[in-house]
Formats: sequence, structure tokens, C-alpha cells
Amino acid sequence: PTGCPGPPCYNPGTRKKFWGFAGALVNAESVLEGKSVHLSRLLSDDLSYMLTISRPDWSPDGTNAATTFVSGGSNPEKVTATVAVPLPGNSWALSVYNPRLEKILNIRRGLVAMVVVVAFILSGLLLLLLLFSKRASVLLEDQLVTNKLLHEEKESREALLSRQLDLIACFEENTMANKKQSKGQLNALEQIATAKAAISDMATRKNEDIAVQELLAEGAFGKVYKGKWRG
Repeated sequence: PTGCPGPPCYNPGTRKKFWGFAGALVNAESVLEGKSVHLSRLLSDDLSYMLTISRPDWSPDGTNAATTFVSGGSNPEKVTATVAVPLPGNSWALSVYNPRLEKILNIRRGLVAMVVVVAFILSGLLLLLLLFSKRASVLLEDQLVTNKLLHEEKESREALLSRQLDLIACFEENTMANKKQSKGQLNALEQIATAKAAISDMATRKNEDIAVQELLAEGAFGKVYKGKWRG
């Protein structure tokens, strides 16, 4: 409007200008009779709906109380999605409920819960894996130290065994030498005994007139008898 520079046509604080009033006229006869094509399509898709209108002048306390204008379906009180259309003096809202989407949402909640549980389980398994890997590294270090000690002990035992084998070889050489010497000594003793026996036989044959009475002594020097000369 012209010729109205100040309030109520213009607010200098908000710098807003009043241009006039606006209104809307809605033909709700088809909606109330249930012949609306759009609402029928919702019912054919197994959806529930509720059309509400909010007007401050309809409530005793002046608040924007919502009043159900029309509803349809098996669960109109449940809401999956809502679309609001504000108009001067009132507000229209269409709420739609989709049972299939609710099932999907429930499944999604279950999947989210399962993912959280699986994440906790994997975290626990990863923690156990880290602990076992740390323990395995410690055991591996201990095993390496043990292997080193065993290797050193093996070397010392091999050296000791080599010394023992050398001693055994020395003992065998000494034993062979002793055996050879003993055989030589035995041969010498046998020869001496054979010579003594031969001399004794010859003396017996040559000196048959000697009467032997008793044995006086016996040793390496031979035998000494007591006797009488018959001649």
C-alpha cells in the first residue's frame, strides 16, 4: 500500500512492510467422502494416513492444537513420514505410516546392534591376538637363548667326547703294546720250560742210577729233589 510509511504498514526495526492479507480455499468434499485419488492410492499401497489441521482459534488456550480431519488404513495413529503445508491462519499435515518400512527399520536396528556386537567381538579377538603375539615373541626370545645355551653345551660336550676318544685311543695303544710284550714274555717262559723239561728228561735217562726220595723245592729255577746216588 502507498501513503503508509510507518506502522502498521512498515516496521523500521525488522524492516518489514505489510502488503496485505492472503487466504486459501480448500475443497475437502472429496477428501471427506473418501474419493480422493491420492488418498486411495495410499490405501492401495497398504499404507495408513492421517490428515490433521492446526488452528490457534480452535483451541481454548490459543495454542496450535491439531485436529484430525480424515484418516484411513489399519494404523493411522502411527507415523512413518509427515508433510506439513502451512497456510495463513492454519497448518495442514499429512502423516503416512508404512508397515514394511517399519520392518525394515527394525531389521536395520537389529543389524546395527549385530554390527556393534561383532565389532566388540573382533576387538576382543584382536586384543587376544596382540597378547598372544607378545607372549609368542617372549617365548621365542627365551627359546633362542635356550638354543644358544644348548649349542654351547653341545660344543663343550663334543670337545669332552673328543678328549675321551683320544684317551681311549691312547689306552688301546698301550694295551696292544702290553699284549705284545706279554706274548713275548710268555713265549720266553715256554721256551725256558721246554728246555728245562728236555734237560730233566735227559738227566733222567742218563742218570737212571739216581734214586729220588723227595721234592725239596720248586720255582723258576726248576725242581730240587733229595736222593741217593746208586753208584
